[in-house]
Amino acid sequence: MTDPADRRRFTRVRFEAPAELEGPEGKVPVEVEDLSMKGALLAVPPAWGRTADSDARYALTLKLSEQDVVRMEVKPAHLHGSVIGFRCERIDVDSLTLLRQLLEANSGDVELIHRELEQLVAPEE
Repeated sequence: MTDPADRRRFTRVRFEAPAELEGPEGKVPVEVEDLSMKGALLAVPPAWGRTADSDARYALTLKLSEQDVVRMEVKPAHLHGSVIGFRCERIDVDSLTLLRQLLEANSGDVELIHRELEQLVAPEE
């Protein structure tokens, strides 16, 4: 079996800032384990994680500062107890710009993040 980390196409970075997830279960503060151009690994309250709907869309809000907020629409991709991997389904341009800057600053490889961004926005063949 292939290790899921081997299949990742996007750089993941540790991230510590206030985050909130909103969905059918309501709004809940979450802890971001890691973050990438294509999603996030989130620690959610245990009871909340058991009720997460794999078909539902959720709104993830990451507050970087008073004026800088990343918002993305996400969908659960995999569940491991109270840690859920969410795949980004939609993100606005301003949020994508902030996310790119955050990843560049924390990955140490600006060129890699630029290539990943190109992969993300390139039309599929």
